[in-house]
Amino acid sequence: MEAEKTGAPGRPSVVGGSSRVVQPLAGPVASAIEAQGPPLLIVAPDTTIVFATQAAVRLLGRELATAKFTDFVDAADRDLVRRAAERGKPWMRVVGCPLVPSGALHCQILAPADPGSAEAGLVVVALDDKVGLRRRVAELEASHVQNLALLEAMPDLLFRISKELTFLDYRDPTTRGLGVAPEAFLGKRLDEFLPSEIAALVRPNLVEALETGKTVTYPSYYDYEDGLHTFDNRVVKSGEGEVVLICRDTTEQTRAVHALERNQARFQRIVENSREYTAITDENDIITFVSAPVESIIGFTPEELVGTSSRDLIHPKDGPSADLALARMRSHSDPRPARLRLRVKGGGWRVIEATTKWLFEDDLIGGRLTHCRDITDYVEVQDNLRDSLARLDAIVETAAEGILTIGADGMVRSLNRAARRMFRLGDGDADAITIASLFTEHSRLRITAMPSSRACVQAPASASAVKWPKAASAGVTRSMMSCCSSVLI
Repeated sequence: MEAEKTGAPGRPSVVGGSSRVVQPLAGPVASAIEAQGPPLLIVAPDTTIVFATQAAVRLLGRELATAKFTDFVDAADRDLVRRAAERGKPWMRVVGCPLVPSGALHCQILAPADPGSAEAGLVVVALDDKVGLRRRVAELEASHVQNLALLEAMPDLLFRISKELTFLDYRDPTTRGLGVAPEAFLGKRLDEFLPSEIAALVRPNLVEALETGKTVTYPSYYDYEDGLHTFDNRVVKSGEGEVVLICRDTTEQTRAVHALERNQARFQRIVENSREYTAITDENDIITFVSAPVESIIGFTPEELVGTSSRDLIHPKDGPSADLALARMRSHSDPRPARLRLRVKGGGWRVIEATTKWLFEDDLIGGRLTHCRDITDYVEVQDNLRDSLARLDAIVETAAEGILTIGADGMVRSLNRAARRMFRLGDGDADAITIASLFTEHSRLRITAMPSSRACVQAPASASAVKWPKAASAGVTRSMMSCCSSVLI
C-alpha cells in the first residue's frame, strides 16, 4: 500500500475504505471561504463530512466535522445522496432535511476533487434552503404589498427629508400638499420655500429625531386658500441621515372639538344662570349628586350638599305634604309636581316645585332623580295678584254705583250691592238673569249696540212691562246713566 503523504495536521477521512489524513483548507482565501462563504461541504464517498463552512454549520444548526451528511437527510433520500457521492459526478436534487425550517434542502455536487491529490474521491457539496428562501421571499413580497396597501390607505402627507433638511421625496394622497408644485420644494431645504415661522417650528423636531433616533410628535398649522388647517405631525428616523415626516390633517377634528367645547360652554352658562337644578338621592334620602345652579337658588354649593340628607332642607311643615307628593309620583296616580319650601343658606326659605323619577336601575343615575324649579317669585306675584283682586272685589262691592259684569252670552255674571238695590234683587235672585231682562227694548238695543259708550236708558211705567222682579212702584219710569265696557276675562 502506498504510504500516506505527510504534511500539516488535517481532518481524518475514509477514502476507498482506507483511513487517510485530508489536508485542511489553508491560506487567506480558504479562510475567507470557511468564515464568510456559502454553505459548502467536502464529503467522502460514504458522505463523511471532512470540511464545512460556517454558513453550512449555521444552516444545519450543529457541528458537522466527522459526521455523515446522510444522517441529516430523510431516510428516503439517503441512498440517492450516498450513490451520488460515490460516483463523484455533478448532481443536483432537493432532499428532505428536518434540520432546516422548510424541511427541504437543495443539494448540489459541484465537482469531484482532483484524482491525483490527497483529496481524491472527495466531492464538494453546495447546500441551499431554496424552498425556505423562496417562501421567505414570497412572505416579504406579500408583506411589501400589504405595506403598500396600508400606505395607500393612509390619509397622511409623507416627506423624506435628509440630515441637511432637504426634501428628498413626498407622497400626497390629499392632492393639497404644501400648496406649491413638487418641483418647488423637492431638492430644497425647508427654509427655502416654507414661511419662516413654519420652518422655525419644523426644524428643531427634525433635528431631534435625527440626533436621538426617537419618534418626535408636534402640532402645527398651515394656511391654505380655504383657511387655516391644523396638523398632527410625527417625525421618524428612516435611515442613516434621513427622516420621514408624517403629517395628518386634523382640521375637521379640531373644528369639531372647538364646536363641542363652545356648545359645552354655552350649556354650562345656561345651567349656571338657570333657576332650576337637578339632584340625585339614594334610598336613604342622601344626596349623591346635585347640579351647580343649586348655589344660586339656596346658597349651598354642590360640595356642601353631597353626602347630606335632602330632608334637612325641607321646611318642617312641608314634610308630610312632600311625602304624600312623592308617594303619588311613585305610583303614577298623580303626576303633579310637589310644592315645598327649602331652607336658604343665609336664612329664609325658597318655594320649590319638584318632580321625581325613580331610576335606581339606571347605571348612570342609580337613585331618585329630582328636578327642582324655583317658583318663589311666581308665588309672590300670584299672592300679590290675589290680594289685589280681593281689594278690587271689596271696592266694587262697596261702590255707590251699580256695577254689573255681563258675559258674551248676555248673562249677568255678577252684580254689586248697589246694583242689586237698583234692580230690587236679592242675593239669590241674580242667578240666570240676562241683560235683556233688566232694560226696556229700546234701551236694550242702545246698550247692546254701544257696549263701550255712555247711554241714558228708560225703565217703563208698568212693572210687568219693565220686567223688574221688584219694581219700586207701578207707573214710575226710572232713568239712569249706564257706562258699559267690554272686558275679556
